[in-house]
Amino acid sequence: MNRGERAHKRVPPVTGQVYAPYPGGGRVTQLGLLHPQGLETFGFFRPGPVPVNESSRRPLLVLFHSYNGDGDLELELLTRFSNEADLRHWYILAPDQDTVSIGTPFRRKTYAGVDSQELLRITMNWVLENHPIDSQRIYGVGFSMGGGDLLGFAAQHLDPTKGAFAAVAPNAGTMCLTEEYWRNQSSRDALRAAVGAGAAPNASNRFGYERSSALLYEDPFGVSMLDLGAPQHILNLRPSTPVQAWYQAQEPSPQILTFVDDLELLLGPSTSGGAFERREQVGLPQTFPHSWDTYDYPAVCDWLATKTLTVPRTALVTVGRDARYWDLDVVRLDPSSWGQVRFDFSRTQVFGTTPEVRISDCDNIDSVRMNGAQYGLGLFGQTYEAVLQGNSNAPARFEIKGVPAPQAVFRNGFNVTQETNPRWSYNASTATLQLVSTLGVAETWRMQ
Repeated sequence: MNRGERAHKRVPPVTGQVYAPYPGGGRVTQLGLLHPQGLETFGFFRPGPVPVNESSRRPLLVLFHSYNGDGDLELELLTRFSNEADLRHWYILAPDQDTVSIGTPFRRKTYAGVDSQELLRITMNWVLENHPIDSQRIYGVGFSMGGGDLLGFAAQHLDPTKGAFAAVAPNAGTMCLTEEYWRNQSSRDALRAAVGAGAAPNASNRFGYERSSALLYEDPFGVSMLDLGAPQHILNLRPSTPVQAWYQAQEPSPQILTFVDDLELLLGPSTSGGAFERREQVGLPQTFPHSWDTYDYPAVCDWLATKTLTVPRTALVTVGRDARYWDLDVVRLDPSSWGQVRFDFSRTQVFGTTPEVRISDCDNIDSVRMNGAQYGLGLFGQTYEAVLQGNSNAPARFEIKGVPAPQAVFRNGFNVTQETNPRWSYNASTATLQLVSTLGVAETWRMQ
């Protein structure tokens, strides 16, 4: 828990606008959390009394507002999600992505810059700690800018203990912030402030724009194209976070339709109940071709309600922040650029075989750590193996927590238990085994 989170636990939320109650007893309130940077405001829907035959732990829907929007106003006045939440006894968090800074004027935050993503993470943690939320049923929706914000946030916040999304449903999302910068002049001031370190996209701040985007594009000869050579971190969602993309057939921005096509290219094909599903709305009023009401509110909530968080045992993750990605904690060598690592914990409980974990495809990785006790490694003195492939040009450390001290350690079949200047160590106070790979090829470690 960092300093900002500790401050939130000490200071009760500040209450602003309170809207009229719904028939089921639910109500939207504007709240604010104090933190060292100032006051972070958000809309919050609390459901009415839960029926006695249902679980007291309820789903949480996180709503990402549109450009220059406001979380509680859009939730209450522009959508019908609070009506659905009232019927279903769900909670809703609608972040404003703004800060009233101490000693300075009101400052709008947009486009899910890293600072606003961190404030949202802290706010989500406060909600999870203080309300009966089912952490396996956290869902996300977002419109226009908010649709892109939702996907970018979800792809980089995959800690199953701190609010990873079970499913997300963007509506007409804007995906690539570099693309948005050059095509939409009205967005430029906000983008320079929120993600570009005060500047237009350039070589020095490219990572800032990329990690706040959902898809990455290149623009050769004036034609925007999906950059298949870039780290498309939205692929982090493909193993286990379903995406349902909503849009109108009359959508006035052709690039938004292209974004949906490219989502399908990376996550698809579109199938009902699959990893990706596109939902085109036909016949809506021409006066509102780009609006929240592109959603069929009951239908999208029905779809979300069928989803429960699934933590994959194996995945390739693109790392834009030092954090937990599913069951793996990751720290990069260079925090100003992307990292990548593949983990495979699927062989830990295969009957008749030696338990094995694998770390591979490391790029810009300083260290990774897993909880070995969670997977039963070394239980009752059982032998287990770790296959580790480091970076091609730098060592990588693999830490396994919660395991007993090994009696013998082998690397590629050679006993290295008593090796001088060993590349393994064991910390008895934390029950952590550390292995170091100095090569870009796989090494097999065996602990007995």
